[in-house]
Amino acid sequence: MKVLGKAFGMKLITAVYLLTTACIVNIPLTPKLGELREITVLGEGKDKILIVNISGVISWERINGRLFGPSEASIVSRIKEELEKAEKDEQIKAIVFKVDSPGGLVSASEAIYNEIKRFKERKKVPLVAYISTLGVSGSYYVITPCDIIIASPASLVGSIGVYMLKPNIEKLSEKVGIEFEVIKGGKHKDSLLFHRKMTDEEKQKYQKIIDYYYSKFKEKVIEGRGSKLKKDIDEIADGSAFSPAEALEIGLIDGIGNIYSAIDDAAKFAKTQNWKAIVYAREGQQVPTIWAETYVKEDLQNSIQKLLLKEKPLILYIYPLGDI
Repeated sequence: MKVLGKAFGMKLITAVYLLTTACIVNIPLTPKLGELREITVLGEGKDKILIVNISGVISWERINGRLFGPSEASIVSRIKEELEKAEKDEQIKAIVFKVDSPGGLVSASEAIYNEIKRFKERKKVPLVAYISTLGVSGSYYVITPCDIIIASPASLVGSIGVYMLKPNIEKLSEKVGIEFEVIKGGKHKDSLLFHRKMTDEEKQKYQKIIDYYYSKFKEKVIEGRGSKLKKDIDEIADGSAFSPAEALEIGLIDGIGNIYSAIDDAAKFAKTQNWKAIVYAREGQQVPTIWAETYVKEDLQNSIQKLLLKEKPLILYIYPLGDI
C-alpha cells in the first residue's frame, strides 16, 4: 500500500506540474499582435486615402505598452506592414504620413526611407507628409520621397545633421577606483569602448564616418526636394530646426496647414473627389478620429533616454529634446 500511495503521489505531483506549466505557457504577459484592419476616420467615399503614423523615436526597439497592455513590433516593422497591406489594395489612391518624431537611429531611419521609396516606385500613388509637431532629423529624412510636405503652424522642421554619441567614464572610474585592462589586436580596436577618450587620430577616423552619413542625408534632401530648395544645401543642413515659415521660405516644405488640408491635397493630387480617409489598426483597437495614434507609443523623453543609455555607441539622426 505504501508503494501504491507513493506512486499515486508522484502521479498527482506530475499532473499538478503539467497543469500549472500549461497555464503559465498559455497566458502571455502581453497580448499577441493582431491582424491590421481598416477603420474609416473621415469621409464616406469609395476611394481610400490611407493615413500612416510616423511617431515616436525611430529605432529597432519593440514598442511596449503599459503592463498587460498592447505592444508593437518596432516602428520600422509597423510601417513596413502597413505599406505592404496598402500595396495590395487597389482602392488606395494616396497616402498621408502623419509625422511627430524627433528621429532616431541612422539605420532605422534608412530602413523606413527605403520602405517608403520602394512603395512609391511600386504603387505609384501620391505621397503626402503632414508634420503635426516634429518633422526633424530622421523623421524628415524618411519623408523626403513624398510629393508634398505640409507642416502645422506649431511644428518644427529640418535639423538636417548626424552625430555619434560615445559615453566616456574615464574620470568616473578613476574616482571610484576601477581600472580597465584591455587586450587587443589592432591599434584602434578599443576606440569606442567607454573606458577612455578617443585620441585625435581616432576622432578623425570617426569623423569620416559621420561625414559619410551627413552626405547621405543631404543627398536625400536634394533628391527629394530638388529645385524646390531656395538655398544651398550646406546653408540649410547645419543641424538647425526651422519654424514652418522658415522651412517654407527655404523650400523644405510645400505649405503650412492642418491634417485636413493635407488630406485635401492628397485627394487633389490623386484626382479623386469620392474619397474616405482610413487608418490601419490592430484587432480590438479603437481609432475614433484622425488624430488618434494607430500604435502604442512610449513617452518620448523615456524613449530617447533608453536609446542613449544603450551600452554601445550610436550614430543618430535625432533632434535632442530638453535635458537628456
